[in-house]
Amino acid sequence: MKIKSLSKSALYFLLAALFLAMADCGGYDLFYIRVALIEGVPESGTVGIPLTLTANVRPAFADNSAIVWLVEDEGTAGASIKENILTAKAEGTVIIKAVIADGIAEGKEYTQDFEIIFTKLIKMAQISAGTFIMGSPESEPGRGINEKQHPVTLTKSFCMGKYQVTQAQWTTVMGAGENRTTNTYGKGARYPIYYVSWYDAIVFCNKLSMLEELSPVYSIGGKTDPADWGAIPTGSNVEMDMSKDGYRLPTEAEWEYACRAGTTTAYNTGNTISDSTGWYLSNSGDKAHEVGLKPANAWGLYDMHGNLNEWCWDCFKEDITADNTDPTGAVTASTRRVARGGYWGSENIWLLRSASRGVGDQYGRGRDTGFRITTNYAK
Repeated sequence: MKIKSLSKSALYFLLAALFLAMADCGGYDLFYIRVALIEGVPESGTVGIPLTLTANVRPAFADNSAIVWLVEDEGTAGASIKENILTAKAEGTVIIKAVIADGIAEGKEYTQDFEIIFTKLIKMAQISAGTFIMGSPESEPGRGINEKQHPVTLTKSFCMGKYQVTQAQWTTVMGAGENRTTNTYGKGARYPIYYVSWYDAIVFCNKLSMLEELSPVYSIGGKTDPADWGAIPTGSNVEMDMSKDGYRLPTEAEWEYACRAGTTTAYNTGNTISDSTGWYLSNSGDKAHEVGLKPANAWGLYDMHGNLNEWCWDCFKEDITADNTDPTGAVTASTRRVARGGYWGSENIWLLRSASRGVGDQYGRGRDTGFRITTNYAK
């Protein structure tokens, strides 16, 4: 007996009229309670994250309530089930089947199909390749001496996270024990993660790539699994392979290009910023805020001005005017890494400008810095 398209109420009425079945057993007519409804199956899941399949069989005293789970149609998600654990490799809709043996008629079974929608953990925005003027004009208020204007061409399109990585996303990949956030500076599922070093961020990138069965971008000593890196390294020995399809930090040029979203003004909102367009000291209440509460820029990216500084891949370099095509920062190894965007505690709003260049130690973990991720491939 196959149960598919009936509504829950109709299904329950049809089958749960206590669905009494008679069986002849040694001359006696016995009544058995059969399965009326399977409910409580998860409706959604995250690509790469194991989903435990659980359900309730109604009525609770139904005969043979043990469920066997099968993939009916893996669709584009490439889903598989091991015992009661469902995992998907890509976004898409999976149809799974719950199978329960009939307690009366040998060889018979009840089946019910369910759709589960799998999505990526992090929503990305597609950024087209292009050329822009990096840096700021001499007339721009708050301009730094290391912001000399120069043309930069990014030859490849890329995808960037629409939001700063949230605490929920961080915990999903890294584990709850790695969440060092506090109520004082903002804590909750949709708050951005902070107290993360540059090294922490690249570990996250590789772990997320592995969960989604992508090729990790970063390696240390030829190894891409952070579990093989041991303790946080003490030298700048991380290598980046941008030919891989996994996740990574944006380069400094990618970050500014994406932040500007075609604008040439001090901020992507114009020549000024206000309480309605960014988070900084005068409007933040001395803490970070949930991502996405301010309007996105023209390319669909949120919180590019304020909330938290964001780590970039690049080793910091004072003069970058000669780096004109797909720049990736200083060649000489350094522990000083670029951070962009300003944060909730920026007293000087000029630090939130599109061209403003920040720097931090790659081992440092501060209340002011988080990150967003990037990839060369459409997600």
